[in-house]
Amino acid sequence: MKSFIFTKMDHIEFLSSLASQLGCSSESASRLTQSLIQSMTNELEKGAVLTFSDFGVLEVVKEDEHLDYSPVTNEPILIPPKLTPRFSPDEKLNETLHLESYE
Repeated sequence: MKSFIFTKMDHIEFLSSLASQLGCSSESASRLTQSLIQSMTNELEKGAVLTFSDFGVLEVVKEDEHLDYSPVTNEPILIPPKLTPRFSPDEKLNETLHLESYE
């Protein structure tokens, strides 16, 4: 099995890295990411499916109503339907990250 080292990048580190790659200020990178997130959220609210080549697909899916059981009382609980975001990575992203060999 392949070992995998997880590292954590916070928001400030991400913006700094993005600004460096774009050759702009961290403030500009922040405005760019805020605008991107807002645009994506607006489109998802409209029911759009966002497809990014070689990266993946982001969409909102409806999870149906279903029965579950309380872990404390073991009584059935009716879980109402809900909308939830779902990301499906593209095969190219999986290959780039070597995710298929990590399993």
